[in-house]
Amino acid sequence: MATSCLPSRRTLGAMVRTASQARESGSIPLGDPTLLRGTTPAVLLEGFGRRLRGSVGGSGSVADAGNDEYAKSFPLTELDIFLSHSWHAFWLWKYALLVVHFNLKPACIVSIAVGLVLSFVYHDPSAAIKDGDQRCFGRDIATTGPFFGLSSFFAVLFSWHFISSRFIGMNETVFLDKVCIHQTDLRRKEQGIKAIGSILASAKVMLVAWDPTYFERLWCVYELSAFKFAKPAGRISIRSMHLSFLMGGLVFVINATYVLLLIKEDMPALLQAVCFLFLIPFSPAIFYMR
Repeated sequence: MATSCLPSRRTLGAMVRTASQARESGSIPLGDPTLLRGTTPAVLLEGFGRRLRGSVGGSGSVADAGNDEYAKSFPLTELDIFLSHSWHAFWLWKYALLVVHFNLKPACIVSIAVGLVLSFVYHDPSAAIKDGDQRCFGRDIATTGPFFGLSSFFAVLFSWHFISSRFIGMNETVFLDKVCIHQTDLRRKEQGIKAIGSILASAKVMLVAWDPTYFERLWCVYELSAFKFAKPAGRISIRSMHLSFLMGGLVFVINATYVLLLIKEDMPALLQAVCFLFLIPFSPAIFYMR
């Protein structure tokens, strides 16, 4: 969350009390159930992460109507992911991290499936055999599938959040303070901030978007400690923004290089096929095994 100004002692006290009550009672002590709200990955990643580009102010301040994103959230009974981050971090790093977190796995699955299927159904082997050009047949098998497989990888990587939300109905619920706490009504905003402890207690997972400024922000430290206090067995997933951005760039460079290699006439067809099967999933695997 990490708003742009520090919380008062009174506000922090109220937040700590709600986290303590949640731990003791095993419930969410929200005076107003509508304070527990969430949004979808599609909303966070819309417009290349435009909602991640800056905070609209902390406790005691309100935003103008043009910056109100509250309508993009909805009430919940249980939250899937609480996104903890610093607003001082570069927005592009956050965007890269969320793209990798939500879209990388389906992008790899779709790209491999598309590449394998097209490799065996796109080309008519009888035509190449009839012409006596067995090498041409081998190159078609090796180049057609990988080309469309790589294309589908990047297409899905940057659009899966929209596809899953619009056409499949698969949506994880995510809490982002800028969207899920009212920004134009001061009273509602104060209520939402004081209920952060309860909101944390309702989340299944805390996703920590780490960068060097994370532990310099009091809000971030509070969120991490309050979640662990309210849910001792709760899952905390810590992802590095810098590493996500680096891995995204590395995957792009590797795959772009592979596409260029496809043009080379002397590249063995078998080597192209092997590269395609292992190149895409290998790079993202480094990110998750770090």
